[in-house]
Amino acid sequence: MTAKDAVRWAGEELSRSGIPDSRFEAEQLVMHICGYTLSQITLKSEEMSQRKTDALESFVKKRILGEPLQYIIGEWEFYSLPFKVGPGVLIPRADTELLVDLGVEFIGGREGLSVIDLCAGSGAISVALDKNSGGCEIYALEKYEEAFGYLCENIKLNKSDVKAVKEDIENPISGEFDLIISNPPYIRGADMTALQKEVSFEPETALCGGEDGLYFYRVICEKWVPKLNLGGALMVEIGFDQREEVMELFLKAGLKNVVCKKDLNGLDRVIVGTVSAISY
Repeated sequence: MTAKDAVRWAGEELSRSGIPDSRFEAEQLVMHICGYTLSQITLKSEEMSQRKTDALESFVKKRILGEPLQYIIGEWEFYSLPFKVGPGVLIPRADTELLVDLGVEFIGGREGLSVIDLCAGSGAISVALDKNSGGCEIYALEKYEEAFGYLCENIKLNKSDVKAVKEDIENPISGEFDLIISNPPYIRGADMTALQKEVSFEPETALCGGEDGLYFYRVICEKWVPKLNLGGALMVEIGFDQREEVMELFLKAGLKNVVCKKDLNGLDRVIVGTVSAISY
């Protein structure tokens, strides 16, 4: 079959299994296997090799069993940059781009600022910040071995100057920072069993924020806020229903001008606080 036929077949198989956006996912799989762009899929008339056909069938089976599309492909785009992903690391999501937008806005082209991304995972946040706000010293802190491997690989892939640090968030590194940014694990322990099948493939350590989902916010406020320079800011992604609790933690930590920013879907997504009376 041709690439166009392959997309049709894969889309039907995925749709039959109840997978949303089945056409899009089928296109992504065929593009990955054949090395085509989307427009080339329509234009190419030659038959796919048996090896490529077998690979597509294998990928479709994996997807039907619930394995995330991003893990099957092994790479995903975030902030218009490529990031290697796979078992052991959280998949970058479009919702998190708001966090990067706010970080870039805060940096505002200033050079010499010190920035750290906590619970960095794949490095999506820190690398995107580095590639969109040159002149800053950016650190990415990650504890787990598998995720740290992806972090280092993605720094190299994107020719980034981010400095990877293998350390537990409980152990702040030396130095002070102008911006601390994080998308920490924030799902409540009781909610972990109700996750979508695809999400259950991702590491629990990158998802679960303790019994009430607030463990990492407490650690950040207690151990990292004191390391912010005057005029510095803390920015964290939150769950859609955690606004009041996280804002209260920010205020108790002494942060000023604490605000919540909504994502494109109108959901509470990022909490920002500063170490000064300057509004943000």
